[in-house]
Parts: sequence; structure tokens; C-alpha cells
Amino acid sequence: MESSSSKVVVMKPVLLIAGIPLAISLAGFIVARIAARKSCFRLTASSALSQRQETASRVEDDCALESSVVDDSCELQEEILGLRSRIEEMQDRELQLEKRFLRYQDLKDQETVLMELQNKLMLEINRVEFMGREILVLEADNQRFDAAVVEYLRVLRLLEFSKTENGQLSKRVEKLSRRTKQQSWILRKQILQIMSKETEISRNRKELEAKADCIRLLENEIKKLKLNTEQLEGKKNELSDKLRAAEESAISKVEEDMVSRELCDQLACEVERLQRDEAAEVEELIYLRWCNACLRHELMRRNQEQERKEDDRQMENNLGGIVEIEDLGSDNEVSRSIVGHGDSYFGFMNRNQAHSRRRKLLAKFKRWVEGSEKEKHGNKCFRRRSASDGVEEMYLAARNSCSSA
Repeated sequence: MESSSSKVVVMKPVLLIAGIPLAISLAGFIVARIAARKSCFRLTASSALSQRQETASRVEDDCALESSVVDDSCELQEEILGLRSRIEEMQDRELQLEKRFLRYQDLKDQETVLMELQNKLMLEINRVEFMGREILVLEADNQRFDAAVVEYLRVLRLLEFSKTENGQLSKRVEKLSRRTKQQSWILRKQILQIMSKETEISRNRKELEAKADCIRLLENEIKKLKLNTEQLEGKKNELSDKLRAAEESAISKVEEDMVSRELCDQLACEVERLQRDEAAEVEELIYLRWCNACLRHELMRRNQEQERKEDDRQMENNLGGIVEIEDLGSDNEVSRSIVGHGDSYFGFMNRNQAHSRRRKLLAKFKRWVEGSEKEKHGNKCFRRRSASDGVEEMYLAARNSCSSA
């Protein structure tokens, strides 16, 4: 609405400016027509006067001719006098007509002057209206200018306020830049720590793989030991059969008592030796099973911790936060627990160093355990038990210590 009203207000002065020259040209045309009519009327009046004068001169000439022809007649003189009186009347009438015509001309001139004055008055009225509209336009412009001044002052205040805010924001930006630099330095440091820990994790993973290989080797050795125990049991059965046969032969053959006694003693010694070997191999097999279970448990726990840490690292990378990564103390615990298992294993194996296969397994396990450098924890998995406690008690204690670890 405001835009349409402003357009109407702006178009009105344009129409007035375009209409004033048209009105002036129209008034000039009317005045020219009136002046042309006045000149035509004057020409007609002058031509009529000249014709009358010619007629009067002709009449006088005729009268002169008549007077010259008829000098004697009184009638002609009277007629001439009458004609002269008529001529004088006509001349008086002509003078009156001229006066009336001049008065008419004066009235016409006054009328034209009045028309001109009226036209001028109309022009002045239009000019006054135009000036009034221009004044309204100027007042509207003045109001718009006042509004623009108010808007300019408001913009200046906003500019000053924005300048102050810009200064505060620049200070905050500087603080944030310093903070981001510090945080980037911390992040770089943490990234380096994470990279070092990742290298350590990869190294530990390789060690765990090597230990898993050792575990597989130990399982193969356990299988071989099982086969050996089965073979020994077969030999034991054969020897027991031979012993029974020897006892029967000893009973049947009294005369060969001394020889049979010696053979029985030898067979009994061999049976006792085989029983001791079998018990030692069974103990070794149980301990190797226990070591295998402990190592599997540690390997599973280590893999779970590693997966959990990888999940935490992925969550931290997704969130983009700065999180302090905890030290990998589980590596030390694993190494310490493995060392403890090794120490306990060494303590148990030192009691049975007679068997050659046991020595080989001990040497392999010792080489495997000596790769870890941190040997702080002692015998945590289980305490030493004597061989007289029995194989089942040692196996149960080993399983309990492994579950507690």
C-alpha cells in the first residue's frame, strides 16, 4: 500500500509538469485566434468606412455635377441641402458607429485581457496546486529522509555494537586458537603414545602368536606323552603278565628258586621304575594341561581387552573427544602371570629332572618364558605341593589358581 501511494504521489507532479506546457500552448492558441478575429474585424470596419467615404465622395461629385448642371433651380439646392444634411447625419452616425466600434474594441480588448488574466490565474492556480503537491512530495521526502537518518543512526549504533562484539569475538578466537594449539599438541602427543602402544600391542600380539605356537607344540608333546603312557601301560601289562607267569613258574619250579627270585626282583624293580615313570608322566601331563588352560585363559582375556580397547578407540575417534588412554597394565600382568606360571613350573619340574623328555620340555618352556622381562610377581597361580599330595589335588589346585588369575 505504501509503495502504491508513493508511486501515485510521484506520478502526480510528473503529470502536472507535462500538463502545464500543454495548457500554456492551448491558451496561446486561443489568444492568437482572438487577435486574428480582432484584426479581421478591424479590416472589415475600415473597408466599410472606405466604401462609405467613396459613396459620399460619389454623392458629392454627383451633387456637384447636378449643381453645375442645374444652377438655377432652387429645388436642386434644397435637395442638395437635404442631401448634405443627410450626409452630415450619416457622418454623425458614422462617428457614433466608430465610437461604438472603438468601445466594442475596447471591450474586446478588455475581454481578451480578462481571458489572459483568467488564463494566468488558472496557470497560477495550477502552479500553486503543483507547488502544493511538490511541497507534499518534499514533506514525504523529508519524512523519508528523517526515517533514513533514524535508520542510519540505528545502523551506526549497531555498527558500534558489532565492532565491540567483533573485538570480543576476536579475543575469544585468539583464546580458542591458543586452546586448539594446546589441544593439538596434546593430541599429537597422545597420537604418538597411541602409536607406540599400538606397536607394543602388535609386538605383544606377535609374542602371543609365538606363545600359541608353543602351546600347540606343547599339545603335540602332550599327545606324544599320552601315546608313550599308553605304550608304557601296555608294557606294564605285559610285564605283569610275565610276572604272573614267572610266579607260576617259580611255584612250579622249586629247584629254580634262586634264579626265579632274581628274575622276580628284576621284574619288580622294572615294574616299580615303570610305575614311577608313569606317575611322573601323568603328573607332567596334568601340569601341561593346566599350563595350556592357563595360557588359553590369558590369551582369551588379552584378546578381549584388546578388542575392548579397539572399540573404545573407535568410539573416541567417532566422537572426536580428547580422552586419556590408560596404560596397558594388562601386558605387564600377563607377562608377570606367565612368569609366575613359569616359575611355578620350574619349581615343580626341578623335582623331576631325571626324565629326558621332561628336560627337553623344560628347556623349551624356559626359552619361551625368558622372552618376558618383567618378573615381579612370584608364585601366584598355585603354591608348591609335594608329590605325596596326589595328582588329583595338584590338578584341582592348578585349576583353582588359574581361575583366580
